[in-house]
This record gives sequence, structure tokens and C-alpha cells, in this order.
Amino acid sequence: GDLLLGYVDDQARYLRLDGFMRSPEFTNLSLETGRQGVWEIRGGYQAIPRRFFDATVTPFLGSGTGRLSLPADWVRAPATAGMSALDDTLAPVAIRRDLDLLKLGATIRPGSRWRLDVDYRRQEKQGRDLGSGSVLFSAVELASPVDYTTDDLELALRMNGSGWETSLSYLGSYFDNGEESLTWDNPFSSSLGADTGSRALAPDNEMHQITLAGAMRLPKRTVLSGRLAAGTLSQDERLAPYTINPSIDAAPLPVRTADAEVDTLNLNLRAVTSPWRRITLSGEIRYNEFDNRKRVNAYDYVITDAVPASVAARNPAYDYERSELKLRGEYRPGGRLKLQLGYDGRRFDRSAQERQKTTTDRFWFRVHRRLGMCADLDFDLFMEDRQGSSDESLERAVGEQNPLLRKYNLADRERYGLRLKGSLFPADGWDFGWELEYGEDEYQETDIGLTRSKYARIGADASWLVGRQGVLFGAVFAETVDSDQAGSQSFAAPDWAATTSDRFDSASVGFEHPALLGPLGLTLAYDWSYGRGEIAGNTSGLGNRFPDLTSRRHRFDLGLTYPLGDAWTVGFNYLFEKVR
Repeated sequence: GDLLLGYVDDQARYLRLDGFMRSPEFTNLSLETGRQGVWEIRGGYQAIPRRFFDATVTPFLGSGTGRLSLPADWVRAPATAGMSALDDTLAPVAIRRDLDLLKLGATIRPGSRWRLDVDYRRQEKQGRDLGSGSVLFSAVELASPVDYTTDDLELALRMNGSGWETSLSYLGSYFDNGEESLTWDNPFSSSLGADTGSRALAPDNEMHQITLAGAMRLPKRTVLSGRLAAGTLSQDERLAPYTINPSIDAAPLPVRTADAEVDTLNLNLRAVTSPWRRITLSGEIRYNEFDNRKRVNAYDYVITDAVPASVAARNPAYDYERSELKLRGEYRPGGRLKLQLGYDGRRFDRSAQERQKTTTDRFWFRVHRRLGMCADLDFDLFMEDRQGSSDESLERAVGEQNPLLRKYNLADRERYGLRLKGSLFPADGWDFGWELEYGEDEYQETDIGLTRSKYARIGADASWLVGRQGVLFGAVFAETVDSDQAGSQSFAAPDWAATTSDRFDSASVGFEHPALLGPLGLTLAYDWSYGRGEIAGNTSGLGNRFPDLTSRRHRFDLGLTYPLGDAWTVGFNYLFEKVR
């Protein structure tokens, strides 16, 4: 059922109730009342179901809780083939979530230039997700419990005047997980005493943030705007033990609780000016700081409740500072030509990573040209260069890293690309567009890792107006992505290389008419796509060919609509899809 109730009187007082109920699990209701321009009270409720798998079965008892147990007659074995009680103990368990969302809010306007907003939201999620766990090399999939509650509170004071506006706001968010950990019986036979496994779930946490924002109009068609936000994120959940395996004499934890806290600072300043009719200039500064105040400790951890680690692990505290500068200029020499030039600069300062500083400079140029009365052309060109500080080796608990390895998101890189895009309107009812794009990345200082990548895309689309209401449309696109990487099997200089080539082709055609035969409406569409991935390697004479990865997809859609009077419409839809 649907519900809509509205009321307004001559004093600008109003009431609006709107919503629908498809089932008790799928409901949406909202209520607003107040006096226009003076005050408002609002509220809402939503129930949204999410259904993932309804044919799942499991031998575990207690699905949806933090403790999963096996039946009393369970027979452990090294593999599922030897678990004689498995088939008889499988029981259905639905993988699903239910979301309940409650909203309450109020607005007060004590004057024409003042406004106070208060909003509260509670979000509850209940159900089961797919999870996993392992004891050494024996892994299981589990119905992991979902019991989340999130409370958000937002307060905002807004003011405005002649040519300016500003706001001061507070946002608080509180997350509570009803289950701290997930513990399950180990269905596999084990000689390590690990009859049960356990892992921690998402911890309770909270966030607070204060934001100051504003904008101002100045002479010469100039606008300044800015935003400053300072926040803190914290969680102090009790730490899970290293293991629940009674046969392991684990060391005590260095601390009992997480005691984790992060401070954030975000600044954004922007200016746009058009001092002359044909020229527009803009500049933007962004700064983001992530200050991790978590204390670093050494943990003598246990691997999957089975084997004590030989080397202690330290929890890295990741910090970063990011600053960005964007400059843009636009020149309009004539009504049909527009030239744009820009610079984007970015600087990263990181901690606890192989490279602490990177600087990226990007220059771009754009031309928009209107060709007569029936065509447009856009051309984009950019060049980008990323450099940084020297690479450092990090202390790792498990395994060493080849010092020649460079991570692609931190390595020196030269990037350039271009894009051509056009549209053509040859006659009334006709629309034709085309697009060409190419880009290339070069990692010239990388010995091991991603060394080169290329991207190309070309395509066209067209539409034709049939009569006054019908539309015939179609499109075809081709895209390729090639990348080269180098590796070292001997933990030294590069001794193997690989090239990955991916190609994607797609095409579509269709016809739409809202009243093809009298009031009967028709939608007819067909889509086709094909993807192919090839991996070729150079491994010094060893077998180096992987199977090609291919996928084909056909999709056919037929839709009919027929109105029954002014209030009713009957619709029919048939969809066929085949994927190989």
C-alpha cells in the first residue's frame, strides 16, 4: 500500500505524511510538519531488506550468533569426504540482512538570516553475512553474525547576509557491535589441539567532527568559499586473546584494550573570478591530515589458533599529510571556441611505508569547438609526472621484501594521455557521437613491479527519432588495457617478465516508443559484450603460457506497457541473458 496525506492552511502551516509498505520488512514512511519559513519538525522510518542467498546450508548450529558449534555426533576428518555426519547435519541458513533506519529532525528560523538544524539518525542492521575462518590450512565458510547499531547526531547553525553565508556544525557518530568475536568448532581433525577457532569482529567506535564553512561574493564577479573540518576517531575495544587453543602457552598481551585514536584535519579553499567577460580563473587549495595516535606495540601472535609465530609483529601507525593545488583558466575568444588550461599538484607525506614523500604534477589542456550549427568537438591533452623520496625497507614480521620492488602507487611514474570527443546533428531527429581515448604510464625507475601500462578506447553511438515519440538507438565500443611487469624468482635482479593484454568489446541496439500501437508502449533492446584476457610471460624457457580468459554476454529485453484509464498501467517485461 501507498500513503500520501497533505495539509496546508492560509498561515503557511503544513503537514505531509508520505510512504509505502510493500511488506513489514520493506517499508518507508516520512512525516513533515511546521510553518514555512519559521520552524519544521520531521521524522522518518525505513525498513530495507537485503537478500543474498536463500539456498545456503551449513552443519553449524547457532548461525547468526557469535558461537557456532557442531552437532554432538560430528566426526572430524582431514577432508570433507571423511566427515560421515556432514550430509545428515546440513541445515538451511539464509544469508540476509535487515536494515531499520529511524530519522528525527527539527529546523528553527529565529530570523531571516539565522537557521538552526538538529538531526538524529539511528541505523540498525541485523542478519547474517558470509564469513570465513581457518585453523592452519583448513578453512571454513561461516554465517557471520550482523548486529550493528549506528547513532548519528548532527547540529548546524547557519547564517547569511548580503553577499555572504556561513555555517558551524557538529557531527557525532557512534557504532556498536552486539558481537565482539566469532568462535567456531573446527570440523577438521587436527593434531595441534585447535578444536576451536576464533577471530575478532568489527569493534565499537565513535567519531566527532566540527566544521566551519562559508562563501562570499566579491566585486568583479568573484566568489570565495571555504571549509575547515577537525575531527577525531577512536575505539577502545578489549583486545581478543592471541589464541583460545588450550595447548598453547601464549604470552600476555602488551595492552588490554586497543586505545586507538586518530585526529583528522581537512581544509578546502576555493576562489572563482571572471574579471573580464571572456576569461574565468579559478584556484583551489586542499589539505588533509590523518594523525594516527595509536601506540605501537610488539605482539607475539599465534597463527590461526594453531602455531605461535617465530617473530613478534608490530602494529604500524599510518599517518599522512596530503596537500593539493588546482589552478584553472578559461578563455572564450568567440562564441564557438572555448580554451581551458590547468595545473593540478599533489604532495603526499606518509609514515610506515616504503616511500615517505611523493609529488605529482599534472598539466592539462582542453579545447571545445562548436563546428557550425550541427557539430561539437572536444580535445583533451594531459601530462603528469610523479617523483618522490628514496625507497626504504620496512621491518616486517613475516617474509622479507625484495629491495628492488616498487609499488605502483608510490613509484616514479610518467603519465600522458589524450581524448577526442565529438557530436554531430546532421538533421532533425538525428544524433551521432564518437569518442577516442588513449593513455600510457611509464615506470622507468622500477626494476621489479609494474613497469608499463597502456589504455585505449574508441567508440560511437547514434540515435534517431522515429516519428514524434519513437527512438532508435545503438552504440559500439572497443577498449584495450596492456600492462608489463617484471619479477624475481631468485630474490635478486629481475629474472622473469609478463605481459597482460585485456580487450573488451561491446555493442547495443534498441528501440523505444511510448505509444507504438495506439496506447501500447514498446521497449526492445539487445546488448552484446565480449572480453578476452591474455597473459604471456618470459620465464627463461619454462612454460609461460596461461589460458586465455574469455567472457561473452548476450542480453535481450522486451517490454510492453498499456494504460488502463488515467490511474492504472499494466506492464509486461521479458528478459533473456546468456553469459559464457
